[in-house]
Amino acid sequence: MSTILSNAKQENVKALICLIKTNISSELCSIKVTKKDAVVLKNETVVVSCSVNTGPTEPRLPILFEPDIESPWPSGLEVPETLVTLRSGASSRIRI
Repeated sequence: MSTILSNAKQENVKALICLIKTNISSELCSIKVTKKDAVVLKNETVVVSCSVNTGPTEPRLPILFEPDIESPWPSGLEVPETLVTLRSGASSRIRI
């Protein structure tokens, strides 16, 4: 995997391998955007800080963020799937 993903951070490669090995296939939780509005200008990429309330999790749990396909996203906005790592505890902050 490290050879194939040579441009990726080693930490992210390890998280991806962990994710592939896990048997968790159901929805873990919902993600909420902070109270600030997120403004995305045309042809721009924006990183949005979010909060995640998962309940107790194991330390450094890799998860795959998948945008809700039924959510009414604005026309032209692309929200990609993103691999993130949750910290242990009942809540975490992530960046999408």
